[in-house]
Amino acid sequence: MKATVENKQLLEDVQNIYLGNLGTIDTNISLPSTGKNGSQFQWQSDEHLFITDDGKVTRPMPGVGNRVVHLNLTAKLGNKTLQKQYTATVIQEPRKVAIDHLVDLKLTIHSSSYDLPQVVVVKLADGSYTTAEVTWQRDFDPAALTQTISGTVKENGASVKATIKRVPQDEHGWHNPFKTLPVELLGDNPYISGSQTMLTHLKTIDTDQLLFNFRQAVGLPVDPEKQMTGWDAPDCKLRGHTTGHYMSALAFAYFDTHESIFKDKLDYLVTELAKVQQTFTKLGAHPGFLSAYDETQFDELEKYETYPNIWAPYYTLDKILNGLLDSYHYTDNQQALAIATKLGDWVVARLNKLSHQQLTKMWSIYIAGEFGGMISAMVRLYRETGRQSYLQTAKLFSNDKLFVPMLTNYDTLNNMHANQHIPQIIGAADLYEETGDENYLQLAENFWNLVVNHHSFANGGVGETEMFHEADAVSKYLTDKTDETCASYNMFKLSQQLFEITRNSKYMDYAENVLNNHLLVANDHQTDGGSTYFLPLRPGGMKQYDTDIDNTCCHGTGLENMVRFQKDLYAFDGESLYVNLFYDSQLTLPDDNGIISQQVKKNHMSVQTDFKSPIAVLIRLPDWMTNLAVTVNGVVAPLNREKGYLRLPALVGQNTIELHYTSRVTVKTAPDNQTLAAVFRGPDMLVKQTDEQQLLAMTTDQLESGTGLVPFNTVHSGHYHAYFKVK
Repeated sequence: MKATVENKQLLEDVQNIYLGNLGTIDTNISLPSTGKNGSQFQWQSDEHLFITDDGKVTRPMPGVGNRVVHLNLTAKLGNKTLQKQYTATVIQEPRKVAIDHLVDLKLTIHSSSYDLPQVVVVKLADGSYTTAEVTWQRDFDPAALTQTISGTVKENGASVKATIKRVPQDEHGWHNPFKTLPVELLGDNPYISGSQTMLTHLKTIDTDQLLFNFRQAVGLPVDPEKQMTGWDAPDCKLRGHTTGHYMSALAFAYFDTHESIFKDKLDYLVTELAKVQQTFTKLGAHPGFLSAYDETQFDELEKYETYPNIWAPYYTLDKILNGLLDSYHYTDNQQALAIATKLGDWVVARLNKLSHQQLTKMWSIYIAGEFGGMISAMVRLYRETGRQSYLQTAKLFSNDKLFVPMLTNYDTLNNMHANQHIPQIIGAADLYEETGDENYLQLAENFWNLVVNHHSFANGGVGETEMFHEADAVSKYLTDKTDETCASYNMFKLSQQLFEITRNSKYMDYAENVLNNHLLVANDHQTDGGSTYFLPLRPGGMKQYDTDIDNTCCHGTGLENMVRFQKDLYAFDGESLYVNLFYDSQLTLPDDNGIISQQVKKNHMSVQTDFKSPIAVLIRLPDWMTNLAVTVNGVVAPLNREKGYLRLPALVGQNTIELHYTSRVTVKTAPDNQTLAAVFRGPDMLVKQTDEQQLLAMTTDQLESGTGLVPFNTVHSGHYHAYFKVK
């Protein structure tokens, strides 16, 4: 009996070890020596040059590359011993390149409430661009239509100028006519199988486990057997984020299916979180506060504390807040909006006490200052309530280090954390929609173009060890840590948003690629809610799935991927209906106005409509669709193109649209190595399943025939090659 107890206590101590995010190590690691049950821990590093046995970290020199280090744990309790290995990636020091010259700022602004940016763009000696802190000689004069202000760059004392032109503009906003409608997935394809496995998983979740950290934070009763693990362990500084993702996933699951089990689970979570919020206030927290920990991390961020001493408190808050807003928007849970409103008031009160300089410094801090989708969350609160304070506070999350170079179209993304910044751009697009300020749209479009055209892999994924690297650099970054799932999740959201604003097909072209060849690939084929943190693209790579044991950021977004994006297969504005993505599916229009469905087979798509009133149908025409022939009710239709879409005349009643085409085989070469390529058949990236660890050489004919290659999104386990050497 004693041995059984010791086993259980030892296992519990090991499971509760919290080392932070081991995927991007840039500072010392705190390696615990004991567990709460008395277990003794001994650590041994297999590469003392980069991580010592006591957790001291030495980063590799610039240009050497990141280093993977294994930390081997031996845990003992009584006569019981348990061993476990942790894999850590120590990221290299950023290259320090001298400033060549400064770039004078030329900005047009549309608001009198404007703060001068705290950074300017500088060109480095190697030809790349970055930002540098600047001190201005005087403040912006809101009464002047045009003014030039001088400043000094702190790094080298050089002078720089900012010419500010003010063009007054009423905040009229942009009306989004598109309606969010549930789409039913049909047929037999990786999307519907991924959706079904996720729905099955969501039905099994233990809501009391998701509430554990919240209840413990305020002293409410908890069951010790229901502790969260991984990045949601009781001593992890990011705890609470997974619960927010689960709430969003449950909301979309109910929106998709209307099965009561999802709403029942969500209603229970919301009710219990309301109790936690009330208890926080009774215990002396500032009114409205809600989290899985107290306000300390927010206090420390305002003192510019860094990771891992704190870990992105506003990022966690974003997940909770958006989970509540999704609960309200997609399941009509009024209590969720009430909780979110109080939490939004807490954010308003907190941030409006801080200066622009303080906020800018906070948001520029690596990881600790990551605030996820807080701009979007505050804008959503404004949309639901009409309270201007939420919209004004959303603007306080503007990050000069990102927004200034993106607005002026300078690529400063090298060495920036990818997923820390993509949601900020989504927020900028949200601010454009509500204010009409063209600067927000311009910087969002510039960012999208830079990332998609110069910082993405062939399948649309971005980042390596979570970071952006040099523009057009692919070949040296094909590793086990490419394609962070969170980043692709957010790039899809940004693309869909920019499509709605512009109706340009290029945004959905990218969305199709990243959904089909990363997000569907990242989804575990088992019903455990797993998804990849990174999607390896190295030769002989193999997927590893994070589940609720790990609770990484990508496990969180992975919960949403299979139930969130099917609503974006179509877009309907009341008059025009866009067919954006091609999967067997059906959409029922609001107000009993009819249905549209599509069935996709090899080189053929059939679209069925039954509309009560005339509706124009637009079908996206991707580059991979060649030799296209279209008929409507058996009659050949002209190929009238509009921003990358086939526009058909307004249809009413029952109609059949047939598309016959050839799925082009496309060989995409890496921009930095023309002998390195990925291959696609139609929208599908193809891979070769083999244990071989060296780059495979194939002729162009072999690649174009696709012999022995399979769609990436059908591969669950085993080694594969996604890039090939072209002979």
